[in-house]
Amino acid sequence: MSPRLADFLSVFLGLAAAAGLGALVFQTRPTPWLEAAALMLVLLTAAGFSAPFWRRLLRKLLSESTERETAVMG
Repeated sequence: MSPRLADFLSVFLGLAAAAGLGALVFQTRPTPWLEAAALMLVLLTAAGFSAPFWRRLLRKLLSESTERETAVMG
C-alpha cells in the first residue's frame, strides 16, 4: 500500500467516524452501550485525522528508514 493511499484511507476513516459520531449523538438517546460506541468513534476520528501527521513526523525523524516502514509505523 502506498503512503498516499494510506493517508487517504486514514482521513476517510476519520471522516466516516466523525459522521457516525454526529449521527449517534443527534439521533439516539444516551445509554451505556452507545456511550462506549461514541468514545470508540471519538478515538477513531482522532486517529484517522492524525495518522498522516504522525507518518510525516516519523519520516522526518527517521530519515534513513524506507517510506514503507514509516507508513507502517505511522
